Amino acid sequence: MIPSSANMLQNPGFEQEDLSMYVLDANNKAVGSFIRDTEFATEGKASAKITVTNGGAHQNYVAFYQKGLQIEMGKSYEVSFDAKATTNWPISAYIRRPSGNMMSYGVGRFT
Repeated sequence: MIPSSANMLQNPGFEQEDLSMYVLDANNKAVGSFIRDTEFATEGKASAKITVTNGGAHQNYVAFYQKGLQIEMGKSYEVSFDAKATTNWPISAYIRRPSGNMMSYGVGRFT
């Protein structure tokens, strides 16, 4: 059992150089990339810098996520992150299956 105060992410603050547990998925002609950024950090010494050079026609055509997270039915989870952008574009956070029917377990939209 994971204590309620535990962080389920591997390398949540991007402090380690290995980012192999993270994926940037771009679909339908969207183009993006990510790197470990040591010039900006809310906490610690690093962050993920996601660059979207073509967002595609819909805001969720570029997704950044961590592989292998397991959630349990009937449990509550808290999700928090900091984000900053150079242009106005809505950010959405989804908790969903990574493949198959991609059923959504929760969503939040931010502007």
